[in-house]
Amino acid sequence: MFENIIKLASFIKPALLMINVWTGISLWERGYISILHYFTTNE
Repeated sequence: MFENIIKLASFIKPALLMINVWTGISLWERGYISILHYFTTNE
């Protein structure tokens, strides 16, 4: 029982990490694009 939970956790952790990294990148890109948009419209 516990071995299965440990196996599942060891599979879920890297997946969650990848999701966190991907959402972090997309948030950063969104912020970067909005900053670019802000500077290009306020010239």
